[in-house]
Amino acid sequence: MGGALDIAVRDEHGVVIAAVTGEIDISTVAQLRERLYELADNGGMLIVDLNRVTFIDSAGLGALVGTAQRIAEHGGSLHAVCAQQQPRRLLWMTGVDKRIPLSATVAGALMFQEASRSSPGPGPDRSAALPERGALSGGGLAHLQLFDERRQAVGVTEDQPRRRLLR
Repeated sequence: MGGALDIAVRDEHGVVIAAVTGEIDISTVAQLRERLYELADNGGMLIVDLNRVTFIDSAGLGALVGTAQRIAEHGGSLHAVCAQQQPRRLLWMTGVDKRIPLSATVAGALMFQEASRSSPGPGPDRSAALPERGALSGGGLAHLQLFDERRQAVGVTEDQPRRRLLR
């Protein structure tokens, strides 16, 4: 572990996107944390693209959670993008995806961010039961799409119970 870590930052539609490439572990997490905290201090919306991350450990998860807390203190929000099996599964199994919205693509995250902007009131309660699809709009619809993305990414069909996702 401990290869080089690259963090490329760009702005797309008024949202800052930090594309991370490499392995996130104890030897690279300081670099990641420093850059993400710097971006979080500006507030606004931040998407961390982990699609080119081949490995992430608990130190990396801590950096993401810390960034989410920090950006929230500055009135912003964090969204993670990850379709890679190991990082995505770790984010999901540890419950980090309950604190940080997770999409498989940057386009999906941008759509989620746009829906969140247009939704009135505080952020959605991600533990509540979802209403029927026809009754959803804005952030609720984006959350349902996010759930569907997660199920497809791990290869779960509609008839499989949730516990099968954990294996």
